[in-house]
Amino acid sequence: MNNEKPYTFNAHTADISMTVTAKSYAELFLQAACGLALQIFPEKVPFKNSIEKEINLHADTIEDLFVDWLNDILYLFYTEHMLFESAKIEFAASINLSAKCIFNNIAVEDRKYAKEIKAATYHNLKITHENYTYKTEVILDV
Repeated sequence: MNNEKPYTFNAHTADISMTVTAKSYAELFLQAACGLALQIFPEKVPFKNSIEKEINLHADTIEDLFVDWLNDILYLFYTEHMLFESAKIEFAASINLSAKCIFNNIAVEDRKYAKEIKAATYHNLKITHENYTYKTEVILDV
């Protein structure tokens, strides 16, 4: 296995730009969620406990689904204090997502270390597929 990360963070004025590459839609969505979690908590923190949660989404386009996915993960962090860890993601017709996720509950005293990310945005968002690789760049509003 190569040591390249499937996501990178790029310089962007006032926001966070994340480029994600993968071999499938499922991997693209998974790695984007992992990158988002890394931005919320750059360092490993002690977790209270792991929680399993299912996320089901439907959208008109794959880009809509991608933004909804990341924003659902943000919503769960801010409302239920759950930080994304991993998921098994399945797609139907490319615009229906079903994911069995593992989240870690963040202890109250550790929440102060979180970086505030408001949302994943549509700014210049496009998912491409070339040479057996899916790629996208997403801007995270901070």
